[in-house]
Amino acid sequence: MDSVSLGEAARTIGVIVTVGYLAVQIRQNTLAIRTSAYDNATASLNNFLGWLGQSESALDTLAKGAEGLDTLDKRENLQFSTMMNSIFTVIENLYHQHRYGRIDDKFWMKWDRWTQLYLLSPGIAQWWELQREIFTEEFAAYVDTTLAGLRDGSITGPVASRSYHREISDDTVARTGAPD
Repeated sequence: MDSVSLGEAARTIGVIVTVGYLAVQIRQNTLAIRTSAYDNATASLNNFLGWLGQSESALDTLAKGAEGLDTLDKRENLQFSTMMNSIFTVIENLYHQHRYGRIDDKFWMKWDRWTQLYLLSPGIAQWWELQREIFTEEFAAYVDTTLAGLRDGSITGPVASRSYHREISDDTVARTGAPD
């Protein structure tokens, strides 16, 4: 083998090693991006829910609003709408992150079940129908389809089996729990 052939062989091996190294780095970076996207979205919702859990008046407004928007006065309606906007904005973020492959199916399915659970509340379904235009078309179509499926019974499973437009008492939630 002459020196030219040895040089080309060395360069070829160098290119292969470099490409392999880059593939490993890209895979690690993709995993880091996926983890970061999910962590950021869920952290913001957890912070909001932590605050909500400590505010008796906010919890009262949420409970009243979930029963129906007609139960709320003007201030409560604004507070309820702000809460729903916060929750659905996080779910929309997760929806798009999942569509772009940044969140695994198993994690998205958890949020899909949460979306169903929220939409089972008549007041949240009413709020959605009034506010859907502030969300992206794709997300609005997803929520509209989910809501329609809950209403017509085409969505089945542990969340949907809780029947649409029924009241959830505290002891029912304690017995059945929320979706994982």
